[in-house]
Amino acid sequence: MPVSAPAGSRRGWRLWRTTVFRLTLAYAAFFALAGMALLVVILWSATGFMTRQVDASIAAEMAEVMADAADPALHGDPYKTVIDSLARRSPAFQYLLQSADGKPLAGNMRALRPVPGIRLMLRDHRLGHENNPEPTVLHGQGRVLPDGRFLFVGLNVYSVAEMRQSLARAFLWCLGPILALGLVSGFLLSMSMARKVERISVASRAIMDGDLSQRIARGGGDDEFDHLADSLNTMLDRIATLMLNLSQVTNDIAHDLRTPLTRLRQKLELAERGDLTRDALREALAGAGGELDRILSTFSALLRIAQIEAGSRRAGFTALDLRPLLQTLHEAYAPVAEEGGQTMTFQPGPLPLPVQGDPELLTQLVANLIENAITHAGPGAALALDAGRTGERVYITVSDTGPGIPAGLRQKVLQRFFRLESSRTTPGNGLGLSLVAAIAGLHDAELTLDDNHPGLRCTLTFAAAVRSTL
Repeated sequence: MPVSAPAGSRRGWRLWRTTVFRLTLAYAAFFALAGMALLVVILWSATGFMTRQVDASIAAEMAEVMADAADPALHGDPYKTVIDSLARRSPAFQYLLQSADGKPLAGNMRALRPVPGIRLMLRDHRLGHENNPEPTVLHGQGRVLPDGRFLFVGLNVYSVAEMRQSLARAFLWCLGPILALGLVSGFLLSMSMARKVERISVASRAIMDGDLSQRIARGGGDDEFDHLADSLNTMLDRIATLMLNLSQVTNDIAHDLRTPLTRLRQKLELAERGDLTRDALREALAGAGGELDRILSTFSALLRIAQIEAGSRRAGFTALDLRPLLQTLHEAYAPVAEEGGQTMTFQPGPLPLPVQGDPELLTQLVANLIENAITHAGPGAALALDAGRTGERVYITVSDTGPGIPAGLRQKVLQRFFRLESSRTTPGNGLGLSLVAAIAGLHDAELTLDDNHPGLRCTLTFAAAVRSTL
């Protein structure tokens, strides 16, 4: 039995054929309309120019007739004399002088209906001479004289009409090649466009089928489709990173919560024993409550990180000076450091430190860095809280002289639940620096971890200081 193509492939092929067909027709229609518009413009421009030239010639000829007829040297009927003379000498023009009752008096035309002004007449009969078989398209100007007679001067513009017909025939002859050119060009262009679209569609279908490693190949033309491919690939990289982080967080949650949940189960099983004294039972329940508090603290930290990374806290941003905030934190944590045998100094610069941010989150950010230093630097360590400005950039630094973090692990400690082996015995859930990184990202600030020689140096650099009067 023949093997049928997958439904996605058949659907993609039908879509490809439909796209090519529609784009080909669209390009052909565009070329046809463009050609028609061009020929119409040419026809209108050419005939309009010739008509204006004819009108100017007729007007000049009429003015010359009127001027010649006004010559006092002429005897008898001056208009009749001038018209008869011009009809013999100027075969290009048509002249007519007729009486008020419509009887031709002079010229080389038959009688006309006396209509003053510019007029266009299509006539099948011959004008004047019986031996003149030329078709007539008469364009002229008429004028009613003061004595009631009608004077007409015209030109046979059959050549203009013939040129218009020639252009129309040329257009009809050119319409076929124009349509053919449109079809060929449209087919080639639509094939190219359809291939680019299909390349994106194939990669998208593979991704929808579960292969998140697929990426859209660039065509090499650096056109809009390549830019779209770059944007989609960047989006896919971000999605893949988020999926990896989600998988990692899920594994880390399962690993880090297993121990406290096991301890909680043990304490609850201990509380179920009937031979416990009241004090022992109270102690077991208190221990279970402590384990639950630690578990709830972990989930609260995760939810807070997710809320911050979603950007929902940007609505609370305001302009503030970091100096009072840092001074308050120093006053709060310096005694804590002294109790642990450590020293803590605060050295702000002389200038204000204006930034745009959430005061509560920024307080938590710096507090987490200070608590991290106090917890892991060890007894006898020196802690320093510094702040200042470099050009338009505001920075905050928390440093210590403790054991520090190896260079290869400084980015990993920003991940959720990641803890150094030396920190496994200290209280915590591995979310402190992850929360710091989330708050820094929300404020478009750069967080760097460097060697303090010895110890760790954490620097938070804001993109630009807020211009204010703080």
